[in-house]
Amino acid sequence: MKKAKLESELARRKAKEDEELRHLKLLKEERRRHDLKNSCKPSKVRTYACGEDGFRVIKYFDYKYDFDEDKCLEKVKRRTVKCSHYEQHEDAEVEKPKKRKHKRSEKADDDHETEVEDEEMPKVDKSLKGRK
Repeated sequence: MKKAKLESELARRKAKEDEELRHLKLLKEERRRHDLKNSCKPSKVRTYACGEDGFRVIKYFDYKYDFDEDKCLEKVKRRTVKCSHYEQHEDAEVEKPKKRKHKRSEKADDDHETEVEDEEMPKVDKSLKGRK
């Protein structure tokens, strides 16, 4: 009777050990897969200059690990967008922005004027006029 009890205890311990071993292997495989996924280059975006047709190309590069091929694969998504009307071609005549003179508030210690270029001034959304 003691022998049967010992054998059942041994079988229970062996089953528990096997379960722990499977769990450890699973965790090890998950970690390996995670490390492989993170071994790829980071994603990036490339924006190209406006063409004569008024459009520019934007390429999105995404790198994902393919476990079937056992390597990082590059996926490129290409978009063509219309250029902004603020952008000019290189051959276009560039007009220098006018400089504005701004006075500091009366609370400031020094009361001198500062020069700020138009490009540095923040743009105001006029559609929000009168809203709080």
